[in-house]
Amino acid sequence: MSEERIKRKELIKSLSNTTLDSWLHLAEILTLRVTTPSSGSSHCSIRRQGFDDNDIRGLVTTLTDHMSRQSKVKVFKRFLDCGYSEDEIWKGLGLLK
Repeated sequence: MSEERIKRKELIKSLSNTTLDSWLHLAEILTLRVTTPSSGSSHCSIRRQGFDDNDIRGLVTTLTDHMSRQSKVKVFKRFLDCGYSEDEIWKGLGLLK
């Protein structure tokens, strides 16, 4: 199963209700930087503090509007890969009290 790393499986379906603003709020709570290209592209990047925008080591994930639930699960896992706890992520998204 692709969601084996996520322990709170009952919350996975609720990821489909998250918006781009939900993910940006999470980034703010985790004190991450949000960067957007100046060319009018529809994506934004979430980056760790202390890295230049061109340094791939600082990239946490890239977000777009209207991501599928599968894409949102992948984004969730990227936050896990960066060392954030599952509960921190769920709470930051407003899906866990």
